[in-house]
Amino acid sequence: MGRLTASGLPEAEARARNDLRRIADGVAAAFGELLTLAVIGAFGRGEGAMARTEAGFAPWNDYDLLLVTPTRSGWERIGPLCAELKKDLGLPGLDIVPFTPGDLVRAADTMLVIDARRGHGLLRGTAGPLHDIPAVPVARTEALILLLNRMVCLLECPPQELTGEMPDPTRFPSQVSKAVLAVVDAALVKAGTYVVPYREKVARFKALAPDDPLAEAAEEALSFRVEPGPRRWSTDLWRLACGRLIAEVGSFVGSPSASASHVAQALWRRRFLPVRPTLRSLLKTGRFDARRRAVECAEVLVLGASGLEGSDQADALRLAHRFLAHSGPAPRFTCWSEAARLSVQRWFEVCYGEPV
Repeated sequence: MGRLTASGLPEAEARARNDLRRIADGVAAAFGELLTLAVIGAFGRGEGAMARTEAGFAPWNDYDLLLVTPTRSGWERIGPLCAELKKDLGLPGLDIVPFTPGDLVRAADTMLVIDARRGHGLLRGTAGPLHDIPAVPVARTEALILLLNRMVCLLECPPQELTGEMPDPTRFPSQVSKAVLAVVDAALVKAGTYVVPYREKVARFKALAPDDPLAEAAEEALSFRVEPGPRRWSTDLWRLACGRLIAEVGSFVGSPSASASHVAQALWRRRFLPVRPTLRSLLKTGRFDARRRAVECAEVLVLGASGLEGSDQADALRLAHRFLAHSGPAPRFTCWSEAARLSVQRWFEVCYGEPV
């Protein structure tokens, strides 16, 4: 492994290395025939964020690991193993994504695999399976799925004027920065200039659109990703991220510059568009999942309704409810905050199999 953290501070590096050593020991004990175990994501690129605590440095980002085994045998042990290690080490999150060598090749155009190929730290085994991944561009559907996944970030942390509750000063900028950087990623994918490191992403985005209002927001998001902590961000940034997410989704489904209602309905018409994998369900690539698409359509509408008032907002929320009902029983909501909470809950139920 090379550098793991964005700060590069000795204490931060030591904490990350110790965590990853213990995680690797646990995985190696459970999978004696593993071919490759590598840290990927932010820590794999040397951009892992660490937060200062009274006890020292602690990881802010989740640890994401890629596991390659000869067959899919024993993969059912990964969930319980992650839960045990997360508890023992006091981690914010731990994801171990399993592959066979053939799976890696088939997923070569996904963001996860491209990011892993370009930035990883080897923990056990050899890097051969990663080197064997063909160099291909990111699939456009990957950008769309990232945008759709990031909508839940904004619904989880809305501004005070929408809920009457003061947002958490750390969680609010964290979730908004994820949404902003998703728009950056989508722009780079469309331009054919996708790159992995955060700083290069932002630099390329600014070169593509130097006058884009999101360029300044991207710098804010980058500063948080490098050094997380409390921020006093304006709610205007949340609204900017919200509007741009909807607009970018619209551009991928043939409704650029359209209202949230038109974007949601265009997205639903393309509901047979393959739903690419999330970190925890990678092997579901290509399977049709109408429930998930219905929730995504509802989220577009709820986010769009945040900027509406009176009967216009009520109409948008009624349509959002109709989409949520496609994903399962949905109690009526009487205000925007109820719609946001139910949409978030249903998204976690559909994507991860359990409520928040």
